[in-house]
Amino acid sequence: MKKYSGILLVLMTLALVISACGSSSMPALTEAEQTAVAGTVTAVFAAIESSAEPSVTPSPEPSATPLPEPTPTPVVPIGPNSYPEGVNPLTGLKVENPELLQRRPVIMKISNHQIDYQPQWGFLKLTSFLSIT
Repeated sequence: MKKYSGILLVLMTLALVISACGSSSMPALTEAEQTAVAGTVTAVFAAIESSAEPSVTPSPEPSATPLPEPTPTPVVPIGPNSYPEGVNPLTGLKVENPELLQRRPVIMKISNHQIDYQPQWGFLKLTSFLSIT
């Protein structure tokens, strides 16, 4: 089967090469047609040359544009002892009620150990929850 596909490939390549080498059968133009083509080309070039005269347009003069003055951005220190007004230092988010920031944070560990496992409750009352497994 490989032998036949190889022969078929060679024959198709040979047919392609032979068809590409053949002469094209374009009919020659008569003298009247050649004159008509030459007249058309001459008319087109004459139209292009008549419209090719450049029109003088004044170029705009460059003017100096003043550069804007950079405004210094105020540096607000954000750190362990200073935070912007109304920002929770534990989350970095703005709070709706700034009085909540006066409350002390409470951290609690709830064990998930199998031996002394108790049902966990009250998680809906927490403002933040971190689970480490």
